Amino acid sequence: MAAARAAAAAASAATTPPLDGGLAAWLVVAASFVAHIQCLGTMYTFTLFIVPYQREFGLSAGAAALPGSIATGIMLASGPLVGRFVDRCGSRSSLFALGLLHVGGMFVVSVARSHAVLVLAHVVAGLGMAVAPASIATVQQWFDT
Repeated sequence: MAAARAAAAAASAATTPPLDGGLAAWLVVAASFVAHIQCLGTMYTFTLFIVPYQREFGLSAGAAALPGSIATGIMLASGPLVGRFVDRCGSRSSLFALGLLHVGGMFVVSVARSHAVLVLAHVVAGLGMAVAPASIATVQQWFDT
């Protein structure tokens, strides 16, 4: 009888998927971590760019801080829209698109020659920075407990 139970437990363990979603789930965790470093790092280190923006564009401190404030506000305010986008388009494609928006916006920031372009590029990057909170919901889909 004990041998039959041991055999049944071994067969059940062989067919039961891992509770943590396996390697694919941990790759999603790693990608989410990278998205957080990329987006939240941009947001939290923005003050490093205020003095260079003042020098480059001849701005006051408030005008130099405006792009980062707008980007942060857009990231936080776009949550409901980004959540709907993720629900409709799926996690992989929507997070990829948001990542491209962030990287593209930051690229335009690096080549901006006017304050207006700088602000618009931060608007685009801010929308893309919404990839950070959206990736949290993606991670949760891969784990049972």
